[in-house]
Amino acid sequence: MAHADRVQRIAMDLFEATSSAHEMPESDAELVRASAWLHDLGAGGSDPGHGPRLVLQHGIAGYAPGVVADVARAVGLSQGTQGQAGEASGDDRMGEAASRAAALVAIADALDTAGAPNARVTYVDDTRPRLRVYVGDAGSGAAVNSAAAAAEAADGVLPRAMRLARDTGRRYYIRRGDTMQAAAYKVFARLYGDVRSREDGVRQDADIEDLHKFRVATRRLRAAFRAFRPVFGREALQEAAAAARTVARATNAARDLDVFIEALEVAEFTSRVPTLMERVSRDRAAAIRGTLDVLDGDGFDGLVRATEGLLAGIHPQSHDVERARASARVRDEAPRMVRRRVRRVLEYAGTLADGDDARLHDLRIAGKHLRYVSEFLADILADHVADVIDDMKALQDSLGEMNDCAVQRDYIERRMQNTAADGGPSDVEVVTIELLVAKTELRRERALSRFRGEWDRFTDPGRQRLLADRLGL
Repeated sequence: MAHADRVQRIAMDLFEATSSAHEMPESDAELVRASAWLHDLGAGGSDPGHGPRLVLQHGIAGYAPGVVADVARAVGLSQGTQGQAGEASGDDRMGEAASRAAALVAIADALDTAGAPNARVTYVDDTRPRLRVYVGDAGSGAAVNSAAAAAEAADGVLPRAMRLARDTGRRYYIRRGDTMQAAAYKVFARLYGDVRSREDGVRQDADIEDLHKFRVATRRLRAAFRAFRPVFGREALQEAAAAARTVARATNAARDLDVFIEALEVAEFTSRVPTLMERVSRDRAAAIRGTLDVLDGDGFDGLVRATEGLLAGIHPQSHDVERARASARVRDEAPRMVRRRVRRVLEYAGTLADGDDARLHDLRIAGKHLRYVSEFLADILADHVADVIDDMKALQDSLGEMNDCAVQRDYIERRMQNTAADGGPSDVEVVTIELLVAKTELRRERALSRFRGEWDRFTDPGRQRLLADRLGL
């Protein structure tokens, strides 16, 4: 790919990511695209105004004269020949649109020239007066540092000052100096985006992973509303949290059956239990219809309306939340948030019985909240927070497997009782189903055994002291 192609791609990426913050209308996209493509036209010659004049003399196919004039201005600005560009267009004043386009092109050119041809904007943090633009695929980061001068030069040209930062693989882009309001906004916005990105996949129902990830994103969003409730108050989040709960619950039946079908496939049972599989298929079709009814109805509309209204009302650059916790720094609050949830999990130590499914379920929920909060705040906590996350993942996997087995066992018993009234399965299938139930119970026992080891490891006093010390808890 040629230099001009790369600069055009990066410049358009910058435009799409920052145009709203810079008050650049969508109609400026063609201006940025053409300016990037032609930014070095005639550069390096003895006549510094040659490039802009070429643009004006020959025009650009499909572009109106006014846009061509702006492109000429932008090319002149990119080459440091503002005067010649202005004279060539018959206008001594550089157009505002051309100036902003040229600023984006200059940053794109600097990134490519510094050795980051694959650079792309991964995230724009607009929660502070000065934008921070995270750049991915930028190598070691030297290219981002080299391009910093171009971003600084745009101060006063672009409505909001902008700085570049290399993306090191963050998820929520929380910074230590963020207020709790800003941190919550970033988490809510990211998770809501995850929910919306999976919506079409759920509707198409072509890949069960779409339903799974949609469900996880919705549950995480609900957990985030709960985690940051002290920042905004219960009433401010109540509508969005209730809507998230409704939508998440609408996925339960279909997801449980997807997990059951996968378990049957792994154990090679699908062809051996035709009566059961027929019932599973019918139930799964009905379950996904129920999910889609919620997506098409007031349930999902309520989530969209409530969450988008919430995001608009808590953006740090447009609204001040008048609560002490909202202005607190996340670096101070994060350890307390994690510590509180660690203590909730440890409350179950010494009180669990193997057959107490209800208490094990409650522990699974408490562990999930600890994991999610740790993930939300991982960007600013010590690296050892990954140990907490990994511990909770392991516990969740074991407890989740136990729960899945219990759900599947109950489903088999309930459905086979119903089918018995219709003639029921053959004797061979009955024996096979009994074997399936036995295997399911064996899976549960193995998961319980794994859980015991993982739980003993997590609750070990020495390990808890070490984690508390490393994480500042």
